[in-house]
Amino acid sequence: MTLHTMQMVEQGQDVAGTRVIPLLIAEKKLRRGGYGGCDGGMSVDPDDRTPAAIRAAGAKVVRYGAPVYPGAMFLLGLVTAERGEVPVLGLPGCVMYHKASIFELLVPRLLAGLAVTEKDIIALGHGGFCAYCAECRYPVCHFGKA
Repeated sequence: MTLHTMQMVEQGQDVAGTRVIPLLIAEKKLRRGGYGGCDGGMSVDPDDRTPAAIRAAGAKVVRYGAPVYPGAMFLLGLVTAERGEVPVLGLPGCVMYHKASIFELLVPRLLAGLAVTEKDIIALGHGGFCAYCAECRYPVCHFGKA
């Protein structure tokens, strides 16, 4: 995740971030004594109860994780219903206490009836890094803007 292009930054300011996603940690490394783990309300671990429950509800998983901070531990699934595909979300714990997160970026689109694809979520990586400004002005900022 990065800040959006052409923003003024100051020396020492964070301009990008990343999260280690356990699914991508090599099994070989785990055997050498390393470990992978996640915290928060939901993880992208396939054994996590939230994704398992979403799958058990009949959802087709569209995307695990998002290149957005805060909000990297995110899941989007679709359940087929009488009125078409209905989105089902697995949200990270940060959506409860951050003013702007993956929730604020995607839920308005879903409530407006717009389809959100894996490509849409991947595109959030450019501008998907919150600068944690002293005074949050979201949505009047570059967070999550493509």
